Amino acid sequence: MASRKLVTSAVFALALLLRLLAIVAIGHNELLHGTFELKNDESSYHRPAVALATEGCYCWAPGGQPTAYRPPGIILPLAALYWFFDPAPELALGYVLLCSMALVALLRPLARATSADRRVADAATWIAALMPTLLWTSSGIWSDAPALLFTLLTLWLTIAMRADAWWKWLAVGASAALAYFNRPSAIFLFPFLLLAAVCSASDRRRFRNVALLALSLAMPIGVWGLRNWYAFGELYTGATVAGHTVWESNNPLTAGLALPAKQFENGVDLWAEARAGHYLGSWVPAEYIPGSEVVDARTLPEMQTYHGYMNLAIDFARHHPLAIAKLMAFKLWRLFSAEPVAASISGDAGRFAVAKRSVLILERWFIFAFAGLGLWQLYRTRSPVRHLYTAFAFAGLASVFVAYVNARLLLPVTGVLLVPAAMGLVWLWDRTLPSSSR
Repeated sequence: MASRKLVTSAVFALALLLRLLAIVAIGHNELLHGTFELKNDESSYHRPAVALATEGCYCWAPGGQPTAYRPPGIILPLAALYWFFDPAPELALGYVLLCSMALVALLRPLARATSADRRVADAATWIAALMPTLLWTSSGIWSDAPALLFTLLTLWLTIAMRADAWWKWLAVGASAALAYFNRPSAIFLFPFLLLAAVCSASDRRRFRNVALLALSLAMPIGVWGLRNWYAFGELYTGATVAGHTVWESNNPLTAGLALPAKQFENGVDLWAEARAGHYLGSWVPAEYIPGSEVVDARTLPEMQTYHGYMNLAIDFARHHPLAIAKLMAFKLWRLFSAEPVAASISGDAGRFAVAKRSVLILERWFIFAFAGLGLWQLYRTRSPVRHLYTAFAFAGLASVFVAYVNARLLLPVTGVLLVPAAMGLVWLWDRTLPSSSR
């Protein structure tokens, strides 16, 4: 027992060390020189949190206009930290690091609720501690770690809590709402959770469970919707960044029907890249997509920009159903090939990008292959949790295909598959080395 606790402590120490190294080596190497610089999407989380902490306004920035560009799941905790301490973005890194470590810790009870084999819990913890995507996201993509944390917490609560406990479905709904507030694509989980509540009892308690789950989901999300109604005159419960994401990944360029709006970018022939298929099933900024000019994001109000991009995507899907079908096929190809966004669009070029892609495709196939073995074990033994793991994985896949495929956005899928992957790894270990200790 003492040796197991020692190994567990070593795993968490290693996980923390690797995440700290990822922050300074990948996300923010300027910290080594005593400075800090907001990068990528970080300012879109940091500035609203500062505005909320200092002015009480959920605004784009202090003194700015109200915003719903980012959901409140990450903004509210950061604003609380900024209010209690100081509006320093280093606090945000600390919060994301804490969520990432909590995610590693959660894998153990989730695995124990799934399998009676202690080695599965050990393997799942090791995989989560070493998983490259979790390392990279914990170093700079602020919403990913808490989004996956609350997604897996929802799964654990659904599996581990007593089926006849009335407060179970309140807790499940609250956790799912927090997952939604960090990544609104978690809405794809809601139908599966409602179905689980329906199947949770064979008598009138099922109606109680469904009502409690619906209540705990609707209340916090409804408050956010009412806030947006007050701010924008519209009962909107999501995040307006969704308009950009949906259009920029579901358009004539990513479907192969059009060439980029401009031919050259930093000496690169974008038209040649498009003809070579580099953008198929991928993501491109709106400025490269023909037809995006009808939505001027620089001058239009935020909600109008959201609706403008969503309408473009809906109109494209309505008028080009065959192209949408091909686009889904392109996304499926990227799902299994780990094909990156073209370097000329994303700026992700050089040897590091090649090494990063190689690591990510190895990670993806490692998890897919071993999770397949683990899910096979769950179904072969008729485990009562087999359908939940499948449902959560498919809900994550739905969000990927609405948006686009990359390692970050695939986290709801690969994260849910960590425990089945650990089961598959242990199963293969037993078949390869039958004398291994159990």
